[in-house]
Amino acid sequence: MYHFPRLYAVDMRPLKAALDRKDEPEWTSYDPSEALAKEAEEQERDKNLAELRESLDEGYREAIDESMNGPPPTTVRAYVAEYGGFPHGWPPSP
Repeated sequence: MYHFPRLYAVDMRPLKAALDRKDEPEWTSYDPSEALAKEAEEQERDKNLAELRESLDEGYREAIDESMNGPPPTTVRAYVAEYGGFPHGWPPSP
């Protein structure tokens, strides 16, 4: 089976938060202004991550379109030479 190469963006913040968690209750060091600043920062990171993911998706669609206009990748051509037909998954669909 052929899988067209694709990049993904992974959000590691939940893992970092779990690793950084302390044994003391969260409310002992709560500061409202700090919490608001952190929330604004998280919203900005969410926005940037969404933009990155959209950009990666757009690049993936463009790469598929380009691949359809040229010869198949070397791995697909080798498969065709060996087995006489295209592998399942070629041509890719967006």
